[in-house]
Amino acid sequence: MDETLERELFLSKTHENIISQRERLVRQAEWQLEGQEQFQFTLVNKWQQAKKRNKSLLEDIKHFQAVFKERMERPYSADFITLKYWNETRN
Repeated sequence: MDETLERELFLSKTHENIISQRERLVRQAEWQLEGQEQFQFTLVNKWQQAKKRNKSLLEDIKHFQAVFKERMERPYSADFITLKYWNETRN
């Protein structure tokens, strides 16, 4: 009977150790999952910010392209034509 009692105590301690290790591993897995969720949230947030920034930059580029196109289509000013004339006559 002594052997049976010792064996039962040994198995009980082993069971407690296994349960405590399992609880520790479950907590670690939960922490890791929380960290991954936070990382994904941060990643999505940064992606949305970059998307807004890129959209704004594209709008600025389109605006300036339109402004430059408009300026290129305007006739030259009288002062510019005069300067151009004097430049050509001197050379």
